[in-house]
Amino acid sequence: MRASIRIPPPASGPAKNNITDQARIYFRVRDIGGVDIKAASELSINPNHWSPERQGYKPRVALVSEEKKMGFDKDVGIIV
Repeated sequence: MRASIRIPPPASGPAKNNITDQARIYFRVRDIGGVDIKAASELSINPNHWSPERQGYKPRVALVSEEKKMGFDKDVGIIV
């Protein structure tokens, strides 16, 4: 089984200085037997703070507290 997380790109492109926009987190789970499930979650993140490699917050985001980053990672872990 393989799980991936993504956020859709903003229609107008991400503004570098925008700290208020939030994007919904989408999960996709695929299995060898042909199962492919996609679902939107209640989680959201600022697109400027998203790291596709880590599938979570970028490591050097100073505008978000460590508690919020850890809580987000925990919530993702519960879903996946």
